[in-house]
Amino acid sequence: GVPESICVECDPTLMPEGPDYGWCPDHGVHNCTLDHPDVAQLKQPPSEGELLGDLKRAAQAFAIAPRKKNNSGCDIYKTRIQFESVEAVQQAGVDVELVERQAIVESIVGNGEIVYDPTRQASLASRVPGSVWRVFKNVGDEVVEGEVLDELRLLGISQSVRGQTNPQNATANLLPILSPMSGVVIQRSVTPGEVVDPSRILFQVANTRQMWLQLSVPLENMDQLTVGQHIRFTPDGSRRVVEGKLDWINTSADKDTRMVEVRAVLANTDGRLRNETFGTGEIILREEPRAIVIPTNSSHWEGCCQVVFVRDKNYFDSPDSYKVF
Repeated sequence: GVPESICVECDPTLMPEGPDYGWCPDHGVHNCTLDHPDVAQLKQPPSEGELLGDLKRAAQAFAIAPRKKNNSGCDIYKTRIQFESVEAVQQAGVDVELVERQAIVESIVGNGEIVYDPTRQASLASRVPGSVWRVFKNVGDEVVEGEVLDELRLLGISQSVRGQTNPQNATANLLPILSPMSGVVIQRSVTPGEVVDPSRILFQVANTRQMWLQLSVPLENMDQLTVGQHIRFTPDGSRRVVEGKLDWINTSADKDTRMVEVRAVLANTDGRLRNETFGTGEIILREEPRAIVIPTNSSHWEGCCQVVFVRDKNYFDSPDSYKVF
């Protein structure tokens, strides 16, 4: 159906046939250029170092996840097409792009959010009933371990209860509430003069120098995940990329969404990360700086095989001819 083109299988003298190595079970294609570089349409064959590097990269790609393979019985790879002229190529709308080496990243993408690390968060209440005499800290204030947040005046407390308080921390009938950790006051729900009891949370303190990233990823990707993998997270509406390491994978999937929660610990020494920040995370499976890449739209499904049309390396010596790979 291509105008002014000739199937050279009908006239083999138009272009001599090359070697046919058949099916490659390791890489799932016919005439595998990795195992048989002589069939690659290159002016110069790849060096031994380049070939070994490409074989290693292919092995790493196959090790990450199962890959689709062509039909081993398909013979469409034997097809060859030659155009009568360069004008015929142009009229057919054929566009030729270079095969290049570029960096690629293979990853699993999931939605998630940054939250406070609950292991570095404390909720503070009074150990006994009392009225608030003075409040020293507000939301956003930094505190150090042991610092006084407020002081309570004991009301109607029996001598036995008073005896349970540390005399070093209680002066007359005042009982200080101390921060058990260094961090930032993230919640305050008390004012001077209020009457409080042990059931009421007065302050929440968090150490924000370390945050958690929680991601939801598809259950079918679980075999590709391992603790220690690199994670990149991009908050919604931001160009900033936050990086961390995968440190926990939930042993249970959500019964409704069939998603699995995973977690990464993020350093926040500059304090720029915010609790409940939503965004998109990438769990990096493979980063390859010198992968062989082709334009996405140059790969075609032909019913039983995924193929690309490759221009013959001798195209300057004759009208354009193409082979199927």
